[in-house]
Amino acid sequence: MTEMHKQALDAEIASLLAHGMEQVTVKDFYGRYDAAGFRFDHSCTIRAYGRYLTGPRAGQLSPDMNLYPVHKETGLSAFHFQLPRAEYEKVKALRNSIFAVNHGYIMGV
Repeated sequence: MTEMHKQALDAEIASLLAHGMEQVTVKDFYGRYDAAGFRFDHSCTIRAYGRYLTGPRAGQLSPDMNLYPVHKETGLSAFHFQLPRAEYEKVKALRNSIFAVNHGYIMGV
C-alpha cells in the first residue's frame, strides 16, 4: 500500500467514524447484509478511488470498494424499483450505519 493510499484510507475512516458510522469486520459486514436478506454479486464489485468534489474535503481521495447487493428472495438489485420498500429500507439503514475495510478499501454499497 502506498503512503498516499494509506493517508487517504486513514482520512476516510476518521471521517466515517466522525459521522457516526460503525467500523465492523468484513465477516460482520457480510453477516449483517445476509441477516437483512441480501447477498453480493461480486462480478460487479468495483475498487477505485473516489474524489470529493465539494465541501471541506474537496479534492481528497477515498479508496472505495463498491459492492452490488442483491435481494436473496427475489434476485432483484437492492435498488430495483420493484423491490418492496421495506426491503430497500433495510439496505439503506445498513449503508448509512456500517462499513468495513478490506485490503485497504472501504467496503460500501
